[in-house]
Amino acid sequence: MRNLALTGDWVNKAKEHLLPSGMLDEFAKTGPVTTRITEEAHGIITRNINGKETISGSSAAVNVNFGYSRKDIAEAAMEQMIKMSNGGFSPGGSTPSIEYAHKLAEFTPEGLDRFLFVHSGSEANDSGYKIARFYWSSKGGKNKYKIISRNLAYHGLTIGAMYATDGKIFNDAFGPPIPGYVKIPAVYCYHCPFNKTYPDCNLECAEALADTIKKEGPDTVAAFVAEPIYGVGGTIIPPKEYWPRIREICNEYHVLLIMDEVMTGFGRTEKILLVSTGE
Repeated sequence: MRNLALTGDWVNKAKEHLLPSGMLDEFAKTGPVTTRITEEAHGIITRNINGKETISGSSAAVNVNFGYSRKDIAEAAMEQMIKMSNGGFSPGGSTPSIEYAHKLAEFTPEGLDRFLFVHSGSEANDSGYKIARFYWSSKGGKNKYKIISRNLAYHGLTIGAMYATDGKIFNDAFGPPIPGYVKIPAVYCYHCPFNKTYPDCNLECAEALADTIKKEGPDTVAAFVAEPIYGVGGTIIPPKEYWPRIREICNEYHVLLIMDEVMTGFGRTEKILLVSTGE
């Protein structure tokens, strides 16, 4: 029998001291529901403070690919932290980061052989936008700063990534959008935003990118960012001709292509990594 006073104590402490990532109004009024406070997790099973066990069908934020509480991974992390807790900001990197980057280059397509290690998908996307803007600035294109994304997109919730993400639930309460973010319609054949039917649609969803680049001015657009397969917006797979056409458009108008593969990279969807880079 669980100690009800103790579970209530967890709720009160969370309500008084935690700042959740979403649903702030509801959380402020009631605090977390006890069934959603996790006490421990092992493998694919999570256990809440009431002792109820459930299967983590979403693998946390789709990032616990090897299961929870893996002793071998924890021991490897502990060994590295004892040796050196953080070498990421060293100008020369660290021996583990160099070795890892070298190993990654054996798996990625030719040309994708330099790596920046970050802590989250949001940080990765923010870094991608910064790199795109820096790239064009270093080539004399200081006005080439705009980032185009799609409706239904989810690219994270840091202040930069948030405005490439679609949806009022994610960004409507945070003031006016940051200048330089532009959206185009989603690629979604089942609910086509152009009221067309594939394949007799002329890939309007892809041509929307070309139209928007021309409208904004190619000399102002730094990059187009997109998920190869939609994640949070629904598991939506584009037609097979979509990505090759997007690659052509980006090449034609000198726009960088940023692939948000947080949910689809590294074998999760077989050959999507190769497809997304135009290989």
